[in-house]
Formats: sequence, structure tokens, C-alpha cells
Amino acid sequence: MASYTLQKSATLPSGWGAAGLTVVTEGSESVAYAPASASAQFYRLMK
Repeated sequence: MASYTLQKSATLPSGWGAAGLTVVTEGSESVAYAPASASAQFYRLMK
């Protein structure tokens, strides 16, 4: 997971930037929690 960056965007297909979320390990999975938002947010992993 260390070689990946979590990014987010409010619009598609452009506008990607760092999500600013902390990624933690829960069991065998890496997870990040984002607060609820009134507007749509899209997330992706970039290598």
C-alpha cells in the first residue's frame, strides 16, 4: 500500500488531488474513512 496514493475529486474526469486521509490497517485490509459530505466525492488509488 505504501507505493499508492489516495486521491479525490469533486468532478470527473479531472480535478484529482491528494485526499488527505489517513490509511490504516484493519485485519488484512487497508482502509481510509472520509467524513460525510453533502456533495459527491470520487476516490482513486494511483501508483
